[in-house]
Amino acid sequence: MHPVAKALWFIEVEHKAHISTIHKTVHTIWHQWLPQSGLQAADAPDFERYSADFDPVTGAGTLEIWIPVQG
Repeated sequence: MHPVAKALWFIEVEHKAHISTIHKTVHTIWHQWLPQSGLQAADAPDFERYSADFDPVTGAGTLEIWIPVQG
């Protein structure tokens, strides 16, 4: 038997507000958008990507949240 790799689809959400409000974005993704989308979270890691304009000292800049989904 050979292992089979499955393709993953991701949703990507940009958070452009101050980092201190990230919990609001995450809550909206998991408790509003995802349940209403008809998709489900896939059994795979989600991740964050900080853009070049993100400043960890000030907490300002763009952050992307990537969540694996399946339909």
